[in-house]
Amino acid sequence: MPTAKLFISFLKLISKLEPRKAMSIARTASAFAALLNTGMYQTTVKNLRFCFSELQEKELHRLAKESLANSFFLLFEYAYMSTWDKSNLLNLFYQVEGLDLFKDSLKRGKGVLILVPHYGNFEILEVFLGAHYSFVALYNPPKVKSLDGVISNIRQRHGGSMYPIGSAGLRAIIKELRNGKISVVLPDQVPNLNSGAIEAKFFGNKIRYMSLVYKLLGSTSSEVLIASVTRRLEQTDLRYEICFEKLSDLVYSQDKTEHIKAVTDAIEAIVLRSPKQYQWEYKIFKNREGADPYNDT
Repeated sequence: MPTAKLFISFLKLISKLEPRKAMSIARTASAFAALLNTGMYQTTVKNLRFCFSELQEKELHRLAKESLANSFFLLFEYAYMSTWDKSNLLNLFYQVEGLDLFKDSLKRGKGVLILVPHYGNFEILEVFLGAHYSFVALYNPPKVKSLDGVISNIRQRHGGSMYPIGSAGLRAIIKELRNGKISVVLPDQVPNLNSGAIEAKFFGNKIRYMSLVYKLLGSTSSEVLIASVTRRLEQTDLRYEICFEKLSDLVYSQDKTEHIKAVTDAIEAIVLRSPKQYQWEYKIFKNREGADPYNDT
């Protein structure tokens, strides 16, 4: 069976699992990843050690396992997004903070650039936005090329237009913003070595951030907000809290240092609400100056 068809069948199968059972499986997978000391687990531990050096080892490893469980659970959530009825998905949003802020920004007609870090179920924001608005978003194509079309179709079934990171996507985002509409960008993608980047710090550690947001704000008059989607599964069924927020006004600064600090400060504040829901298995400190911190991972 071709890879794409196999992937679709797998998503349909796991979408039948109710969220609590799915999280139980995700926690089991995380425990095995820790036991086997996989590369994903090692990266998670390293990143947490960089950012939360005050944690004792026992607490750090507990947080690493919780983080990986949340990341594994994203696969089940993706299955829900690909198969559940849209009305059922919309019922999962029990709280939306800052909606008036978002609507007011949109009414001003300058365009709204929404930054969505790798936190919680960042993917499901597409469901909420697509139910009410048109928007353009960028995504990083999967390593397995045959899955690109499948994943794009799943994302676009809820509305919105998805473009792989590249020149065509950049043009689409700029056009949307200049027309007073909505564009969505993940601000914490690590840029390639040969692409534009801004040197910054994340929880006190050197990091390279892509210069895309800076360039977009420099070439449009759009307003920028940051959005987060926090999952709640501890005491109730699966629910999501969406939050739209302003960044510091320095995000509009022409000074790259001031601009990127406004972005990183906003991301850090979101991460601190629930550190286990950030994707710490991503090599966020790669491609920076100096030795590669993951060279033995």
